[in-house]
Amino acid sequence: MKLSWGNEKVELSDILERLSDISEKENRAVIIVIDESQELRKLKGYNLLSPIAYAYDNLSTKFILTGSEIGMVHKFLKLNDPKSPLFGRAMSDVVVKPFPKEVALEFMRRGFDQFSVKVEDKLLEEVYEEVGGIPGWLTYYGFQYIQERDHKKALAKTIHSGVSLIRREFNNFLIGREVAKRRYYTIVKTCKKGGRWSDIRRALEAQEGLKVDDKKVTELIQNLVDASFLVKDGEEYRPADVLIGQAF
Repeated sequence: MKLSWGNEKVELSDILERLSDISEKENRAVIIVIDESQELRKLKGYNLLSPIAYAYDNLSTKFILTGSEIGMVHKFLKLNDPKSPLFGRAMSDVVVKPFPKEVALEFMRRGFDQFSVKVEDKLLEEVYEEVGGIPGWLTYYGFQYIQERDHKKALAKTIHSGVSLIRREFNNFLIGREVAKRRYYTIVKTCKKGGRWSDIRRALEAQEGLKVDDKKVTELIQNLVDASFLVKDGEEYRPADVLIGQAF
C-alpha cells in the first residue's frame, strides 16, 4: 500500500478498511502497532479513538498499543469512560516489569552466551545495582559491552543514555504542565529514596511557604505514577526504576 498527499482527503477509517480487505484476500492478519501511544493524547483536532473503535467492531484489523507510561495509555484510550468510543471493548494488558536480580543476571548471562563472551558475575551484579532490572537497559549494556569489551565504559554509556532519555521524557511530560514544574521536580526529588504522601506535602509547603491543597498533592503524585516516573510501594512512593532516581 502506498500513501501520498493530494487534494482529496482520506479518512483513517478508509485506510483501515483497505488494510482489512487485503488481510482477507491474503488470508493473513493485519496488526497495527503504535509505539509510545500515550503521545497520541496530545493529538489536537482529530479523534483517533473513533476509527479504532470502528475497526474493532467491523474489520479484521488488530491493534497493539505500546507505551512506557501505561497510566497515560489508559487515560488516552478511556476504556472506562461511557462517552469514549472504546468503552466496553475487551483488551488485554501485557506489563513488562523490571526483572528481579536473579532473572536480570541470567538474562545478561544468556545474552553474552550468544556471543561466546564470559562476564564475571560481580560485574553483572554491579550493572543491576546501577541500572536496575529494566530489560531494555540490560540489553543496552550488553550491546555496549560487546562493542567496547570494557565494563566501565559500557556501564557509563548505559547510565548516561538512560539518564538523558529520562530527563528528556520528563521534560516532555512537563509540556502543558509548566505551572507545576517546580512542584513536580520537588516531588521526584523527595521520593528518590522513598517518600510518604505526608513527606511530599511537607516538601511542597516548605518550598512554597504556604499550605498546598491535599487534593492537589494527590493529583500531582498520581500524574507521576500514571507517567511511570513513580510507583507506590506500601506507604511510600519511589522511582519506578533505578535510573529515574539518578536523573534527579
